[in-house]
Amino acid sequence: MPSFRRRITARVLVVGAGVAALLGFNAPPAGAGTVTVNYTCAAITGPWGHKVFDVTVMAPATVSRGQTGTVQVAMTDTVNSSTSLAAGVVRGTMTLHLGGVGSGTVDATGMTNPAISPGTPWRVSGGTAQVTFANAGTVTFTPGVFRAGAWGCGVRTGYTAPVAATTDVTP
Repeated sequence: MPSFRRRITARVLVVGAGVAALLGFNAPPAGAGTVTVNYTCAAITGPWGHKVFDVTVMAPATVSRGQTGTVQVAMTDTVNSSTSLAAGVVRGTMTLHLGGVGSGTVDATGMTNPAISPGTPWRVSGGTAQVTFANAGTVTFTPGVFRAGAWGCGVRTGYTAPVAATTDVTP
């Protein structure tokens, strides 16, 4: 009988490990990264100056070649706001540059702000973009231009924005 119990226990462990592995492959976690980006911002009424934002990009950690996935973007000022701002006043779009085995750009649209009180950081979030992953390998996402209403922020001249997130694309 002890030999029979060991065989049953071994089989249960093997099946349990297989189920755990399958569950892990069915729902790959999202990969998120936050990078600090130096921008030059301007409004229609004139120059606004240099700003530094922490940009967070959340992308699928792993996808299959040919699959389309959602990438999310948020950004936070590195300096606290001196004024208040009602929720939803700022509506913006951020361009993301694709690199690695990806190429071109995508625009994450739908960014908006929560209510902001003086002494708290200015923030916009909720930006999303659909990306089709055409080639096997690693796709990188680098923040680019941010636009909101009558003003926009471009990556500061002479500065290279860092890669904020990556997605591994399987064949």
